[in-house]
Amino acid sequence: MTRLATAALTRFEFPPYLTSFARSTPGQANNKVAGQFDAELIKIDRGKLKQVYAKLDDMKTWHANWDDYNANKPNAKAIKKAEQFIKELFEFTEQLQCAWLSPNITASSDGEVLLEWWGKEKDLTIYLSATEITYIKVKHDDIDNMEDGNLDLNKNIIGSLWEWFII
Repeated sequence: MTRLATAALTRFEFPPYLTSFARSTPGQANNKVAGQFDAELIKIDRGKLKQVYAKLDDMKTWHANWDDYNANKPNAKAIKKAEQFIKELFEFTEQLQCAWLSPNITASSDGEVLLEWWGKEKDLTIYLSATEITYIKVKHDDIDNMEDGNLDLNKNIIGSLWEWFII
């Protein structure tokens, strides 16, 4: 990612259309702004958040070769980072009352935690290792132009990725 792109992400401000979307109630959500999601998905569901944390907690019990292909056991520091990442993302969605979707959660063969969201038009994957957080985002109709980069636990950066995904 270029310095310009990084600087732009760190100065992220909520655009007016997202702010007005945040003020709408679930039944009144503007589907043009909500993009690929039904209005009912706008509801913030803490039960889903508990399920995400339960899945991450379960990963702590996975052993080496958990996939029968010699995968490393999920790294404890990566799991901790994933818990913090989910907390930051959930707080962002709660603050704006925008869509929260639980990720698909798994591990890579290197012991990274993977958080994946698959939408009708876009996919977002977050890779959390013991030392870094990276992402890949792609639009289904333009897979030749995937974007990837490094993240930190900054709500503005996390928020800009989430905004890209849900709009």
